[in-house]
Amino acid sequence: MRRGPKKAVRLSITALAAVLLVSPIASRQLTAVRVAAGDDLQRALDSARAGDTVLLARGATFRGNFVLPAHDGTAFVTVRTEGAGLPDEHTRTGPQFGGVLAVVQSPNTSPALRAARAAHHWRLENLEVGPNRLGEGNIIELGSDDQRTVEDIPHDIVLDRLYVHGDPLTGQKRAIALNSAATDILNSYIADIKAFGVDGQAIAGWNGPGPYRIENNYVEASGENILLGGADPTIDQMLPRDIIIRRNHVSRPVAWRDPILAAAPAQFRAHADTARGMLAAGKYTYRVVAERRVAGGDFAVSDASSAETELNETGSIALTWDAVADVTGYRVYRVGGDGGDRFWKVTSPTFTDSGDTGQAGSPPKRASAWTVKNLLELKNAVNVQIEGNVFEHHWPQAQSGYAILVTPRNQSGRAPWSRVENVRFANNIVRHVSAAINISGTDDEKPSGRTRSIAIENNLFDDIGGSWGSPGDFVQMGNAPSDIRIEGNTVAHTGRIISVYGKRFGVEVEGLVVRNNVLRYNKYGVIGANTGPGAGTFAAYFPDATFTGNVIAGGDGRGYPAGNTFIGADRFDALFVDRAGDDFRLKSDASRRAGAPGVDVDALNRATAGAVQPVRQPSERRSNQNHDHD
Repeated sequence: MRRGPKKAVRLSITALAAVLLVSPIASRQLTAVRVAAGDDLQRALDSARAGDTVLLARGATFRGNFVLPAHDGTAFVTVRTEGAGLPDEHTRTGPQFGGVLAVVQSPNTSPALRAARAAHHWRLENLEVGPNRLGEGNIIELGSDDQRTVEDIPHDIVLDRLYVHGDPLTGQKRAIALNSAATDILNSYIADIKAFGVDGQAIAGWNGPGPYRIENNYVEASGENILLGGADPTIDQMLPRDIIIRRNHVSRPVAWRDPILAAAPAQFRAHADTARGMLAAGKYTYRVVAERRVAGGDFAVSDASSAETELNETGSIALTWDAVADVTGYRVYRVGGDGGDRFWKVTSPTFTDSGDTGQAGSPPKRASAWTVKNLLELKNAVNVQIEGNVFEHHWPQAQSGYAILVTPRNQSGRAPWSRVENVRFANNIVRHVSAAINISGTDDEKPSGRTRSIAIENNLFDDIGGSWGSPGDFVQMGNAPSDIRIEGNTVAHTGRIISVYGKRFGVEVEGLVVRNNVLRYNKYGVIGANTGPGAGTFAAYFPDATFTGNVIAGGDGRGYPAGNTFIGADRFDALFVDRAGDDFRLKSDASRRAGAPGVDVDALNRATAGAVQPVRQPSERRSNQNHDHD
């Protein structure tokens, strides 16, 4: 039994049976409540009792802001789509079930589904939950900033086989706000969570205690795919604990590297007309960009097209251009002149400048892109197991490009207890990213706890840096984390092995262990701020480090501790059975003897089996959401 915020009592089977014999649920017949299209779903939720099942009609859409109320009893109320042919337990859902699943969707910017204060024992399964209006707010909200005591916190909630998505064009700020206790997110598909100017987050929690299990999901977002912390808890000493993140595919479409609006308006033309208007004679230059309202509350813009014309006497200038698909409207800029840069907003691909004042403003220098930060970030979390996941597709955009962040943050200065400790990152694949892991020991702006006890073991880091952008580092660390163990990893990267900065507590990293890894040296190997590679960095930042058993392609081993093997830089790929075919077993040790360097490929394959499942991306579908014109 999962524990809620109150202390649970462990019962023997005999004692539990005795309780059930006298409990209210045992004395009544369990109910299956069928909700047809057009029926009152909230009424069905309110009337459900422990053990009941609420069955929603297949393919029906229920629009509203539905609340999961608190009810008596400790048996789950289940809400699901009725009928056969849907994913069974332990099977991940996806957009291929769109049109079959019952759909729950908000008509506004408030959540489609929200757990009431102290609500508990709700299980949602085999449902589609669509985007909010204009992609604002949370799609599903489990707990909130309003909860002030442990008793307020919703608990014992299971989200299983949910297809949760933003709008393909507009995006969505956040899919699931995870501020509950004892919550599982299983076998689900979370996609098109993307925003411009703010962080789009698939799963984010900051004001709940855990435990959490996030397992066998596809998790897609632009800002942070999974985030713990990031806002100050409203409950004193609150931090998420006992978290399992296992066998998920954490990714984003590579197409999100491109501008949100891929094309500037084409065939932009300007035609002078002296018959009417108050423009003075002269030469005029214009720029036009397309714009679309997207999640984050701002307008994304395209690149600009330009046109020039000359007016020989007082009049106006008529502008036309080819329409751009799926836009909210256009901005037309008149560049230069006595009044400086001015612009006008229009909804159709035509505009006549007759000399009106317009608004002050210059054309954007570049097209807008989705705000990209990282794939996983821990800002306030204790006892975290991250195992068997595939993390992929990350590049520098709104941050410097590290895919995995372990960085304590006392976000607004009201939670100095914030810390990250006891994290095991094992048997994962991290690939196609600009840099791998960034570890900060403390918040560098406000008081916080310290990062302690981080194990990075038996992972494959492949295609780190290169075409995905700089810096290509394996690990960056600073601000004095302690007890960091990096062991048994295989790393194909283009940057530094370890980059270290900032000294606190008299020494940068206490208890560092780097053992039995296979890595590239590249240009700098292990290097610190204001120190040279190798010996100088170890003396200044890692005086008690264990650095041994590693195979390093390239570099000069004379500046490094004894017990490591340095080979030619060009021999890295030749170490493996089939580097081009992604077989990272060592040629000299394909059977994996005990203590061999690099990743145990067999263990990795077992842990990540099924994490990546082929399915059509929802972004390939056209949007059916109405876009407001502002």
